[in-house]
Amino acid sequence: MDDFDLPADSSIPFLVMRVIPSELVGEHALVLRVFGDGRCELERPPIMRGAGRHAWQLDAAEVRELARQALDAGLADLDARTLRAELRAAHLRNDDGGSIYRLDDDILEFDLRLDRLRGRSGTVQRDLHKQLRFVGLRGDRARHPNDERVKKLSELRDRLDAMKNGRAPLPELP
Repeated sequence: MDDFDLPADSSIPFLVMRVIPSELVGEHALVLRVFGDGRCELERPPIMRGAGRHAWQLDAAEVRELARQALDAGLADLDARTLRAELRAAHLRNDDGGSIYRLDDDILEFDLRLDRLRGRSGTVQRDLHKQLRFVGLRGDRARHPNDERVKKLSELRDRLDAMKNGRAPLPELP
């Protein structure tokens, strides 16, 4: 038995990833939505290659595994501000005087929505709708390769990036 239920309303995505590239500040976000029935929708802004709205289908096992990975990445309980402060403090403690580099200052936003999230005892704790905003995740991964929270968030982003980049051709939505 899983310790969560996907939203009963199939019009509500259980996972959304928005990526706002640092060089495209403003309204130009790439948005990937994954629904409990396996439907995926991708919106690429007009200034990106492959612009438009696209859709494809995941099977039920892929959907559940993706929801599990989002929970394992900490989307349910992670506080981005606290994590950012801890990473900055670690960087200052370990600063060797070298130059500061930036691999990625993209703004990354996750929304996770699950119904009846259960605790270890199996009792329902809460319905979950959590939003997380992170800036520069890939750079943090390079600077803090041993931080499990950053590693798991990066792996989730990589998986979602692979989903949106590995489907060709993507049919246009009406």
